Amino acid sequence: MLNASKAHVMQLDKAEEFDLLQPVYALNFVNDRFEKSPEMENEYYHHYKIVNIKNTEKQIKGLEFLFVELPKFKPQNRAERKLHDLWLRFLTEINENTREVPKELLDNELTREAVGYMEKTAYTKEQLETYDKWKIAAMTERSALKDAKIEGKIEGKIEVALNLLKEGVPIKIINSATGLSIQQIEELQLQKK
Repeated sequence: MLNASKAHVMQLDKAEEFDLLQPVYALNFVNDRFEKSPEMENEYYHHYKIVNIKNTEKQIKGLEFLFVELPKFKPQNRAERKLHDLWLRFLTEINENTREVPKELLDNELTREAVGYMEKTAYTKEQLETYDKWKIAAMTERSALKDAKIEGKIEGKIEVALNLLKEGVPIKIINSATGLSIQQIEELQLQKK
């Protein structure tokens, strides 16, 4: 759950606004049966969300947890068997001592992505801290550039509005042309006098 939370937060370098954050699904392969009740005998896939205990309609969005019980999973066709075998190979062959990843795992988009995440988890604490500092610096720089760009756009709009006011263009047309509010244009008009 900690890694899922971190994955959610670390998206900030990919999104410009918090509302653009994508949900994180923590996919967990379990080599055991943890849902042992009779009604769950053949259920290998479990999807959990964070909900309010009193009112389960209320949910904390953005983090969800998926568990696949490998002993219960029975592939139904050739494609499922191949993917099943790839995931089992990934789970059994890839570890902190892996220096070369088998070609079959890199050929599949899903297992290739999982290998990339494994590489990240192999970083030392110091490497992760350095990486996190770099990401924060990059986010700060991106934010500063965005702010400068917005400021430049606003300054450009103000300059256009001032020129149009000098030419006697009506405020409604200036509003339509620049996107500045009528109140902003009226304030510019007062400053001009």
